[in-house]
Amino acid sequence: MSAPRPLLHCCGLRPAHPPAPTPDVLAAFRRPVWVYDLDAHRIVAASPSAAALWRAESPDALTARALGPISPAVQARLAAYRAAFEADEAISESWTLYPAGVPTTMVCQCTGVTTADGHVAMLVEAEPLSAPVPDEARLIEALRHDPAPVLLFALPTGHLLLANPAAQALLGERPSLESLLGPTVAANELRHPLSRADVVSGEARIETLNGPRIAAWRAARGVDPVDGGDMVALTLLDVTQTRAAARSQLDGLSEAVAGTQDGIALTDAEGRFTFMNDAHLTMFGFTALEQVLGQPWTLLYDAAEVARFQTEVFANLDGPGARWRGNAVGHRLDGGVVRQEVSLTINHDGGIICMTRDIGARLDAEEQRRRLEIELAQAQKMETVGQFVGGLAHDLNNLLSAVLSTGRGMALQASNADRVRQGAERIDRAGTQAARLIRRMLDFVRREEGPPVLVDLRAVLIRSTDLLRALLPKRIELVVEPGDRVLRARIQEDRVVQVLLNLAANARDALDGREGRVRVRLSMAGDAAPERTGRGEHPTGEAAEIIFEDDGPGLPPDVMPRLFEAFYTTKPAGQGTGLGLSTSAQMLAEAGGRLEAWNTGGGAAFRLLLPTQPPAQVARLLLGHSDAELSDLVARVLEREGYAVESHVGPRAALDAALATPGAFRLLLAEGDASGLPGATVCETLDGAGLRLPVLLAMREPPTPPPLPVRYRVLRTPFTTAALLSAVRYALAD
Repeated sequence: MSAPRPLLHCCGLRPAHPPAPTPDVLAAFRRPVWVYDLDAHRIVAASPSAAALWRAESPDALTARALGPISPAVQARLAAYRAAFEADEAISESWTLYPAGVPTTMVCQCTGVTTADGHVAMLVEAEPLSAPVPDEARLIEALRHDPAPVLLFALPTGHLLLANPAAQALLGERPSLESLLGPTVAANELRHPLSRADVVSGEARIETLNGPRIAAWRAARGVDPVDGGDMVALTLLDVTQTRAAARSQLDGLSEAVAGTQDGIALTDAEGRFTFMNDAHLTMFGFTALEQVLGQPWTLLYDAAEVARFQTEVFANLDGPGARWRGNAVGHRLDGGVVRQEVSLTINHDGGIICMTRDIGARLDAEEQRRRLEIELAQAQKMETVGQFVGGLAHDLNNLLSAVLSTGRGMALQASNADRVRQGAERIDRAGTQAARLIRRMLDFVRREEGPPVLVDLRAVLIRSTDLLRALLPKRIELVVEPGDRVLRARIQEDRVVQVLLNLAANARDALDGREGRVRVRLSMAGDAAPERTGRGEHPTGEAAEIIFEDDGPGLPPDVMPRLFEAFYTTKPAGQGTGLGLSTSAQMLAEAGGRLEAWNTGGGAAFRLLLPTQPPAQVARLLLGHSDAELSDLVARVLEREGYAVESHVGPRAALDAALATPGAFRLLLAEGDASGLPGATVCETLDGAGLRLPVLLAMREPPTPPPLPVRYRVLRTPFTTAALLSAVRYALAD
């Protein structure tokens, strides 16, 4: 499409800064023509078709319009036009104009002219190039009919570029960004955040034709399609009624907070109280809110509790919404103690929302219940002891009969030294076994319980075998499988024994005089079985399991749901308290374990689950002795106690292993008086290599003790198992 001929040529005027056409001349043209004053930045003359293009009633109405602030991009564009006009150049460009908000693409021929008062101006002759792009036209039409107010503002000036009809109906004027949202919101909540993001939002109080309203706004960054400058599209949503409803709900919530029995308190970011409901005030002995407003939260706690909160609680609460829940001990205004259950939440302003409940009465009740359970458990112990004491007495009588008969036989055969020796050995074995049985019984019935310790479950199971056999009748076969792996759990040994004896008593009663079999085995725990009845949590890490099975009739289906209820029993009155399984499950749960029950199809089965010590805590020991049989015996003893042992033949091989893997072992147990490599040489070699490995030398009592550094210790041979374990623990503790 060819550009139209410039109007000045049609009028016979010179092309270099001629005077601007008068309104009378422009009135003769049917196409849009207007004169724009580059100095005053306003239209000074226009044809009627130009006025119609810009939706003005007449050319005079168009020239009377104030075009508003000129954006930097438009100013730069006009400066380029002025320079072209100074060089006697005309400009022909395609402009996208927005008369009445509808995009219209036109070819504009621009020529430099001079106004009557001497200003530089440009004569613009516009010719439509094409019809509006359909999608753009529909988009503009959608914007016009959008019920939400939408406004376009130039950045950074903030002057209004366009307001859709909904915005015009709401505001009734052409506001700037600052006058609409306020200078603070426009700068801090919109402009600054929008420089780092494409979309931001917020709320502001705005003035409208219907008075002040609360508006939620959403701003999107864009580019002005007319002049290419930065632009922001602002959408408004009237939320005045929504906020009023929220305030009404908040007022109702405040009344609920004031009336709740739980204590609620708020602090500011400095930790000073800004609110406290009546329940919280009463809990700590205050009578009025004014007594605590502005006071620090530390007012309610002693120094030790404050330090605990600061190091264990607040150090781990990182940002708004972070929560902590636990127990605390505060003090009342009169000095009384407040035992609390506390829930803390970090507020959006950095303050604290505290919800608390006085649990003193509940803790007292729980302590009373625990004391009662201990009393009942002790009574059950005595009941169990009474049940197997007859069998125990029978076994002791047999052992003592053997002791007495052997003693008499030795007296008659005193002349035969070998028989005397054999008899003495028999007396020793029988007496030792009798003493062991009596010691087990006394340990079991002893009332005192120490704190939980790390016990070897394999050793506990082995030591419990005698008690289990004494409790079960001869017609019931007992099979104990302790396994070959040391598994350690943190629990009182007596509690494990009590659970096993309770299960054995139940199995005996279930078999009801019939022959049967009880099998007890220890191993690493398998996966959780949800279909089993149980009480307590399944350990999250590695765990040990003791499976206790009998071949009795099994557990009835109607009993399963109530199996671990306190005082529930299927035995006749006077023959059971109903506390055995309940107490057993509680003891395992307190150690972090679980008790489960199910039917195997051939009887009942129970599983004792207990968390085990992590493998990383097992000490690795290096063993080097020339006597293979003794070395094997020592290794088995140490492994049963939970140590990891690496054995070598002779101290030289063990020393080479220590030098080859520095830091891999916690202790070297070596033969100290070996002919090829004496203990002193072992120590000197380690010192020469810079290894700080403790050494325990097993050796006979020498005539003159060798000079050894303090960190090297001697285990005199021959030694007992107790002496070996004591020496190892002592060496590892250095």
